[in-house]
Amino acid sequence: MPGSHHHIMRPDEKEVVERFRMDSWVDAHGPQDDWEDENGDDEDCTVNEEEKYKRDMQEYNREITNLLQKACQDASTAYVPLLFHVCAVLINS
Repeated sequence: MPGSHHHIMRPDEKEVVERFRMDSWVDAHGPQDDWEDENGDDEDCTVNEEEKYKRDMQEYNREITNLLQKACQDASTAYVPLLFHVCAVLINS
């Protein structure tokens, strides 16, 4: 479609986006992982869930920081859409 800008994600960028499922569910509940223990039982959905969410968000922030550092080093427009997304997420958090 003329005038449309379709961003093709680089493999490292796509892996982070897919791993953390950056969508409204993540904004509401944290990264979309099964909060179950090894036996398939639901863990205590208070402290354990909150701690897992905090750990996941720390990892997510590290990954995003790494991608932003790559974008600065590359000085490439390939990361501009991701940068806008990250800024929007940070503003809304």
